[in-house]
Amino acid sequence: DGHRRARSLQRAKVAIGNLASQLQLSTCVHDMAVAIFTRHCQRQGRVPGKGEVLKRVAGASVLAASVRSGQGVTMAEVAAHAGVPFNRMQRAVWRLCKSNGIRLLRSRQNVEALLARIADHLSLATQRRAVLDAALKVASISEEAWLATGRRWGEMVAACFVVAARMHFYEVELSSLVRMLRLQSDALIRQQVGELHGLFLSVLTLLPWGHVVTEQTVHLYTRFAVDHWETLVAIAPKLRCAQLDREEATCEPTPERKK
Repeated sequence: DGHRRARSLQRAKVAIGNLASQLQLSTCVHDMAVAIFTRHCQRQGRVPGKGEVLKRVAGASVLAASVRSGQGVTMAEVAAHAGVPFNRMQRAVWRLCKSNGIRLLRSRQNVEALLARIADHLSLATQRRAVLDAALKVASISEEAWLATGRRWGEMVAACFVVAARMHFYEVELSSLVRMLRLQSDALIRQQVGELHGLFLSVLTLLPWGHVVTEQTVHLYTRFAVDHWETLVAIAPKLRCAQLDREEATCEPTPERKK
C-alpha cells in the first residue's frame, strides 16, 4: 500500500506540474498546489489513482494555489487545460475548499493579473496603463455595487476590461476573449457589460442633464461616471429625492381640476 501510495503521489505531482506549465504558473505556485493536494489526500485518507478523478483534484489544487498567489487564473481555464467539464471542476473545487477550510477570495492582485493577461493577449500597447487603471476602477465599482457577488469571476473581470476599453475608444473582439478564457460563448460577458451600463445609467439619469443619457448612449458617458463615481454616489440620494419631488409636483392636480 505504501508503495502504491507513493506512486500515486508521484503521478499527481507530474499532473500538477503539467497543468501549472500549461497555465504558465511559477514554481512556487506548483509547490503550493502539491502541498494543498497532499494535505487534501491526508484528510481524505486516500490518493486518487488516475483518470478524471486525479485531474479534478489536481486542477482544484492548482486553482487554489494560483488564487492564493494572485495569479488571476480562472476556473474555466483550469478545467479546459485539465480536460474536465466545468461543472465537475466546480464541484471538485468546492469539495477541496470544504475539506481543507480554504476560502478562495479573489484579491486585487488577482484582478490586476487577469487584466494584464487580457491586455497582453489583445496586444494592447497604446494607452495600456490608462485602460488597465480604468478597468480596475470599474471592477472595484462592480464589487461595491454587488454586481460581482455570486457571479463567475473571470467573465466579470473581462466585462470590466471591455467597458474600460470602450471608454478609451477601443472595441474588444469578444471572440478573442472567449478563446483566451476558454469560455463556451460570450453571452455572460455581454450580459455583465449590460449590467455595468445599467448601473451607470441609473446614476447618470439623476443628473440635471440625465435625460440625454439612454441605453443607446450610456457608453458615451461611462468615462464621466467612472472618473466621478465617488461624488455621484454621494449625491445620488439627494438627486433622487429632488427628482421625486419634481415628478410629484408635475403630477399634482391644479385647484381648477380639484373643483
